[in-house]
Order: sequence, then structure tokens, then C-alpha cells
Amino acid sequence: MLRYLAMAISILAVTFSSASAQDMQAPSVVVAEQEATLASRMAGLIDAFPLGVGDRFQAGDTLVRFDCALQIAARDSARFTLDAAEAENAVNARLLKSGAISRTEAAITQARVGSAKADLSGADAQVALCEIRAPFSGIVVEVAAAQFETVQASQDLLRVVSDLPPRVDLIAPSEWLQWLKPGQQGEVRLFETGKAYPAVINALPPIVNAVSKSIKLEAQFTGEAAGVLPGMSGIFVTTGGSG
Repeated sequence: MLRYLAMAISILAVTFSSASAQDMQAPSVVVAEQEATLASRMAGLIDAFPLGVGDRFQAGDTLVRFDCALQIAARDSARFTLDAAEAENAVNARLLKSGAISRTEAAITQARVGSAKADLSGADAQVALCEIRAPFSGIVVEVAAAQFETVQASQDLLRVVSDLPPRVDLIAPSEWLQWLKPGQQGEVRLFETGKAYPAVINALPPIVNAVSKSIKLEAQFTGEAAGVLPGMSGIFVTTGGSG
């Protein structure tokens, strides 16, 4: 998204010079409310990759699943080891009460239980890496792998965006701070659709870009925005000093 804002800064001079004293304009780009590039957290063979570009999903859905037969077997083994350690520890606890074993022997079996629990926790963590679940509800916009491929840890697999209404990022001259207030009304005129959409600026920026003398603002659509997609660009238009 930074590349869009960099492009926007480069056309500030043209945009601002064309605006009248009252008709204030700023280049803008539509962005998804949430987006993420999901990468593999392990090296392995992809067992299931059920979605493609344009497919929708719900938060928590499995987007990618790896072949984890070895990891699951290791987890089961760790669980059996823990069961055995707990059973031995229970027996030794009774023997300690009757004086049949020493405190040292009882402490050793207790330590085995702790070690087995740690091993099981680690095995559970490894199995958890075998699935990539959706962090939010949304749509797939890009895929970089497929079922039956072997991938490396940290390799990008797919990019997703949320299905929440998109927002608008815009770059405005810092002089706007003389009159700009949260709730500033305006409209976004998008090049791709040729239409204007009412929008409102949410909040004032926390910082000014000292080099370009500009501020980054966010706006939300306040009316119907059917057909508006992340990546579309245009101009945010408002009246200076209006509320």
C-alpha cells in the first residue's frame, strides 16, 4: 500500500494546483480494512489447499493443511509417555507414604511427569503448525502454492483481504490542518468506476510528513459503495472549512 501512497505524493502538485480555494482535493486509494499474506509456518507437503482466487471464507476456516502424519504420531507418543509417567508417579506417591521408597525416588518420577508434559506441549505446538486458519472472514485475492506441493517454512502461500467495507487512504497537504476536523464530509471520485461516493474523514493524523508537507488521512464510505474494490484510486473532494 505504501507504493500507492508514494505515487499519490508524486501527483500532489498537479492535484492541488487544480483545486479552487473552496474545492479541496487529495489523491486517494481504496484499501481493504484488513489484509494479510499468509505464509507457511513449517516445511512440508501441502495436503489440502481448498480455496482459489475469488473464493470466500469465514474466520477460523482451514485455508491450508499440511501432511503431518509424523507430527501427529510424535504427539500421540508424547501423550502415551505422559500417561505412563503419571501412572508411575501415582504409584510412587503411595509408596512414599508407606515408606517403601525414598523422597528422592518420588521426586524423580515427579520430574518425569513434568518432562513428559513439556514434550507433549511441544508436540501439540508442532501439530498446530499443520493448519493455517483464516484470521478473519474475507476473500482470497492471490495464491502462490497448490495442493501436493512441498513448500519451505516462511514461504508465502496466499493473500487474503477482509470482506468488511473498504476504507480510503488519502494524502492531503498539511495546510488542511488549519481547518480540518474529524467528521469532515466529502466524496471520493474513483477513476475506475467514474462515480462519486460520499465519505467522511475519521480522525486527524498523528504526524506530518516534513519532506512533502503532507498528511495521511483515512476516510470511510458513508453511503452505498457497490462495486468499489481495494486498489481503485481517485480523488477525495471536500469543501475547505466545512463540517
